Amino acid sequence: MGRRLKIIQRGKPKKCKVQQKTIFSTQDQASAAMMRAWGHDPSVNILDMHTYFHQECGGWHFGHISYYQQSLEKNARNLSQPI
Repeated sequence: MGRRLKIIQRGKPKKCKVQQKTIFSTQDQASAAMMRAWGHDPSVNILDMHTYFHQECGGWHFGHISYYQQSLEKNARNLSQPI
C-alpha cells in the first residue's frame, strides 16, 4: 500500500503575482494538487499536465504543458525582437 501525501494549508493559499497560480512549496505538493484537480474533472488530458518550478516566485505550480510551451515560445520570440 502506497503512502498518501497529506497537505495541510492554513489560511488562504499564496498566489503567484506573475501567473496568478497557487504557489506550492514542494513538487510533491504541486503533484498532489494536480491529481486532485484532475479527479474533479477527468475530461482533462492528464498527459498534458505537469508540475514545474517557477523561478520568478520561487514556488511550484502545475498546469498544461501545451500552455507552458506556448508561453516559453512567446517569451523567446519577444526576447529575440530588436528593441
